[in-house]
Order: sequence, then C-alpha cells, then structure tokens
Amino acid sequence: MPSTTLPSSGAGSALTVVDEGRKTLLEGSAAIERRDGNDVYVMMEARLNLAAGNLRPGMRPPDYPAAEYAAFERGVAVLDTALIERLLAGRIGEMGGVRGAGEVWIRSSLDDSLQPVGLYVPSSYDRHAPAPLVIFLHGRHTAEDEVVAAPMLQRLAESSGAIVVAPYARGDAGYDGRAAQDVYDALDAATRAFAVDPRHVCLAGFSMGAFAVFHLAVRHAQRWSALLAAAGTLTDGSRETIARRLRGMPVYLVSDTNDAVVTPREVRATARFLRTSGVHVHEYPLIGGHHALYALEPALQRAWHAMLGDS
Repeated sequence: MPSTTLPSSGAGSALTVVDEGRKTLLEGSAAIERRDGNDVYVMMEARLNLAAGNLRPGMRPPDYPAAEYAAFERGVAVLDTALIERLLAGRIGEMGGVRGAGEVWIRSSLDDSLQPVGLYVPSSYDRHAPAPLVIFLHGRHTAEDEVVAAPMLQRLAESSGAIVVAPYARGDAGYDGRAAQDVYDALDAATRAFAVDPRHVCLAGFSMGAFAVFHLAVRHAQRWSALLAAAGTLTDGSRETIARRLRGMPVYLVSDTNDAVVTPREVRATARFLRTSGVHVHEYPLIGGHHALYALEPALQRAWHAMLGDS
C-alpha cells in the first residue's frame, strides 16, 4: 500500500496531498527530465491537474455515498503521490510487491517510455495459488488511479480473489496505436509478477474502455478468456471481422436503462449482432442508474462473478 497519509478526510485533504505531490514533482523536475525526458514530467503534471479538477469540493455526485467518495478521493490522491515518489526514486516495475491498491511504472515495449499502471491485489492472493486476472480499461477524462481507488472495484477484487490491473494507456488516446500496446505491456507485466490462472484472464472496461475491449481483444484473442463491457458497444468499422475473431468467446454487456450516453438500444443492437456472429453474449441491464461506473455496481457485480465463474 502507498505510505502517504492524509491529514483528514474529504476533498480538502485530498487536494492537499495532490498539491504536495505537485510540489514534489516540481522540485524533482530537473532530475526527472535528465533521466527520463520531458514527456513523463508533462504527463504527471497533466495527471495532477486532472486529479485536482476531479477532487474539487462539491464534485461528489448526489447518489455516491459520502464515506465511499471520501475514500475514493483519498485513494486517488495517495496513488498519484506514490507514483511521483516512485518516479523520483527510479523505481520501475516492482508490480509483484503491491498488495491492496498501488501504482507502478512500466516501460513501453514500443518506445521505451515510462507508463503508469494501477493495480489492486486482493488480500487473499497467494503466490502458490494462481489468481484470476482482470485488465480493466478506464473511461475518458479519467485515469487508472480512479479505477483502483474505487471502493466498488476493490470490493469486486476482494470478493472474487481477482487481481485488477488498470493501464493508464496514455490517457484519452482511445486505446489506439501505442496505447493499445500499453495494455498488452501491462498484461505481460502482471503475468510475470503474479501467479495468474490462465483460465481466468479477462479484459474489461467502462465507457471509452468498454468500447475498446473489442478491438483490443482481437489483437491477441487467444490470451483472453472473456470480455466485459460496461456502458460500451461494438462500433468499429471492422466489426464483422472483430465479431468473427471473437466467435465462441463469452462477452458480458453491462448497461443501464437510463444511460443517455450509451443507450439501451445501442447495447441491445451490439448483443444481437454478436450473437448472430456466434459470440456467447450475456446481458446485465440495470434499471435506475446512469452513466457512471459506481452506479452500475449491482449489475457489474453479477456480471463480474459470472465472468470469472464461466471463463
């Protein structure tokens, strides 16, 4: 677990930690740029700006329980600060030493750049007993720290015994180009660092990440046992080719009947198309939520456990 502590709960204290992280990053900027180049400094500065914007007072959605949201805020702040500390110390990799929520740096196999990866390792993990692995792709205007800091995702990891790995994948790059390889680099790093059950290696995502699971999976379809798309559909121009390569694979579609961003009609259309193509589709609609990962928890929980039980 990251060692950074917070003076108190709430957005104010989380922002204090982010501001301290910004100060630490600035003080170490010369060393970072000399050793790792300017790009990684610029990326971390942008991430801190994103975190600061998302952690402003009054940002909690009305239906997000206050205590859980405070824990989420604290988690994001601590994870970003720990990532800066690892960068300054030159600690690259070390994924296998993480327990609970953590952040590590890995190097891109394409351009050798440093890329952040978040992960959550459940308390039940035992290196002598291979665990399920879920690569989870974040949505737009968020980052991987918001995945592994989310109490809901942590509960899913603990209840299923699954290791959750969330690549940053260059932020809002849509998991295309080099960002697509970042996902597979994270998968490779996780399978080296942990005892992973090859029968339960799943690719999941929310929103932008959910749209991406389809085209990413077919790059190396043999490496995945199942896919889960929460508030996402198959919209790629080459969807016939994608569906053909996914034939026989379990795909879990999680959606909400009130979602105005990814509508129920679009999700049902994806389900019909995939089934027609021979994909094993399982639908988990939720009534009364909206386009937010935490709001999908009841349906996501059912789909998650079905996925890890069936894959």
